[in-house]
Amino acid sequence: MQELIPGISKWTVVEGEHLVPKGAFFVNRPAGSLVVDPVLGREELEAIKAQGTAKAIVLLTASHVRHTADFAAELGLPVWALATVAAKVKERVKVDRELVDGEELLDGVKAVEIAVTGEMALYVPAGAGTVVVADALMARGAGEISLIPPNFVPDQEAVKASLRKLLQYDFGALLVSHGQGVTTGGREVLQRLLG
Repeated sequence: MQELIPGISKWTVVEGEHLVPKGAFFVNRPAGSLVVDPVLGREELEAIKAQGTAKAIVLLTASHVRHTADFAAELGLPVWALATVAAKVKERVKVDRELVDGEELLDGVKAVEIAVTGEMALYVPAGAGTVVVADALMARGAGEISLIPPNFVPDQEAVKASLRKLLQYDFGALLVSHGQGVTTGGREVLQRLLG
């Protein structure tokens, strides 16, 4: 796990037929920690176990169910997700708490629904504020963020409209599951991208 900003770490695994890097996050807050979109990683699992502060596993999108059930079983943690995500993954993992847009998960961490892509982003009041996004945004290089490709969601204007709600939050870091994201100036990067 690599700490990206104080209180938020990420680990990445390259797997699957497309060999796309898949990122998972560990959000550490004073009231406890959240494991976000876990991917297989024995070292990370053991580190989370040793810390002993994890309160839940948060599933941002149905396409990130990955190793959620394994982590939940091994760590003895509940799984939290949007109701729409819970409905899509019910055959693969039990969601213990269905979240709604704007709901506080733990210690200031908020769920932000990105409806057009069927996912949830997280706002985390860590550092200068942080937003964590699953698939609606991707990193293309150092400090460069792009929208989910049109072959996944053809209506790019709808994606932009859905992402604009993130701008209601003050944040410096914009972290994404696929790629590095940015640790400073993230809100400005997103504003430029959305036009």
